[in-house]
Amino acid sequence: MSPKTLFKILMFALCYLAGLLAWVLIAIPELIGSSSDALVVAGFAGTAVWMICTTCIVLYVLNTRKPAGNSEHEK
Repeated sequence: MSPKTLFKILMFALCYLAGLLAWVLIAIPELIGSSSDALVVAGFAGTAVWMICTTCIVLYVLNTRKPAGNSEHEK
C-alpha cells in the first residue's frame, strides 16, 4: 500500500469519525429534544441518511478489495 493511499484512508476515517461524533453528540440531542416537530423529524431523517451512507461505504469497501494474485506454484 502506497503512502498516498494510506493517507487517504486515514484522512477519510478521521473525517468520518469527526462527522459521526458531531452528529451524535451535538446535532441529534438538539434536534430530538426540540419542541418543533420538524426538527425532531429532521433528527431522525438525518440519522437514517447517516446509516444509509455508512452501509454504502462499507459495501463499497468490501466490493473493491483487490483479490490476491495467484502464484505460479498454485497452478
